[in-house]
Amino acid sequence: MTDVYEFSEYDRHNLIYSFSTMTPAEIETAKAKAKKAEEEAAVKKAAAAAVAKTLQKQKRVKRTGTGRTA
Repeated sequence: MTDVYEFSEYDRHNLIYSFSTMTPAEIETAKAKAKKAEEEAAVKKAAAAAVAKTLQKQKRVKRTGTGRTA
């Protein structure tokens, strides 16, 4: 067995490696695009939920004739 078992790193930040060929500016642009896409997806999801709720309410009105549940 060797006297040097492993070369441990005690600073956690030194364990993060960047394997990308992107420049820091390109990374920021990509992050901004990803954030914008996530926000747009959240808006679409909220709109779809609102439409589903409206359709559910319309079905309830047709079924009971009042819009209130029994």
